[in-house]
Amino acid sequence: MCKTLRVLNAVRNQEIGIPLSIQQYKLLTPSVLIGRLINAHQHHIALRMSEYLGMNQYELFNAYVLDIDAAHNSGLQTPKYEAAVKIS
Repeated sequence: MCKTLRVLNAVRNQEIGIPLSIQQYKLLTPSVLIGRLINAHQHHIALRMSEYLGMNQYELFNAYVLDIDAAHNSGLQTPKYEAAVKIS
């Protein structure tokens, strides 16, 4: 129950803005919530949450590198892109 409340408080933060009840979180499942965070480009929160819940982080890293690669291909070179290239 404590982990659930910590996760809910993290996503209810103003920066994230996903107001979920406990029932909604249980129906949604943590992996779906992490997927939604990835789609919202909240990779840092998704990573911290997956570490906290003891989930596999491979898909998260893969999504992050793909986002950085997409930004690079659109002509936006950022320091994050260079870090992602070093990781992959």
